[in-house]
Amino acid sequence: MDIKRIVSHAIVLLRHDEIPLQRLSQRTNIVRLGSVFEFNQFELIGDDSGNRAVSGQAGSFRDETGDYPIARLVVEERRILLAMEASSDVVDRVVEKALEFLSSLTNPSHDDHLKPLLVSYESEIIAHMDFTVDKLVPTPMYRIILSDGLLAAASPVARTTVALEQVQFQLNFDPIDPIIDKNGITLSQKAFTIGPRPNVPIEEQIYFSKAPFETEKHIMILSRVEAALKQS
Repeated sequence: MDIKRIVSHAIVLLRHDEIPLQRLSQRTNIVRLGSVFEFNQFELIGDDSGNRAVSGQAGSFRDETGDYPIARLVVEERRILLAMEASSDVVDRVVEKALEFLSSLTNPSHDDHLKPLLVSYESEIIAHMDFTVDKLVPTPMYRIILSDGLLAAASPVARTTVALEQVQFQLNFDPIDPIIDKNGITLSQKAFTIGPRPNVPIEEQIYFSKAPFETEKHIMILSRVEAALKQS
């Protein structure tokens, strides 16, 4: 597997009233946080319901391991949302740095101040993989859809083509940690997907995959998928 691109997302959920959004919303602090991550654009945003957030776009994070682009960082009243071209371990370091900055704006009242209740990850990977697209579904199904599907969808006014878009698995979460219910946290349904990368010839065997967990686990699963399908 040859990985072409990794994009990681994280949603960090904290206790009510811990993020100092009022102080962060002050112009001087918006500028300070923007400079920490070198954002091209960093601003206070809001909606018609009165919800506010501080949002930064097109920034970067540097440490001893490299320089990583940040697509977006949003600080809300209870959440921090982050998207960047890096693995999940780098995302964790960016979150830690953002929390350190927020902590500098407050007077912590307990040791768990600004300690995340939950971090939800999502990983997107584009990679060349050593199997053909027909291996993603059982061969009889693939042949039936390509042949009978074309006939069934035949149109007198247009030429019909059929292409596999993606294979998707739904993941549902049943909370077992009491902290979830205690803090009124809702766990939403997620999906694991894999399919040919859009706008790339399928012969090139470039695939796009999305998963609701860290990149390390995502890469491990894709490696196992590749190993199994290239031998089938």
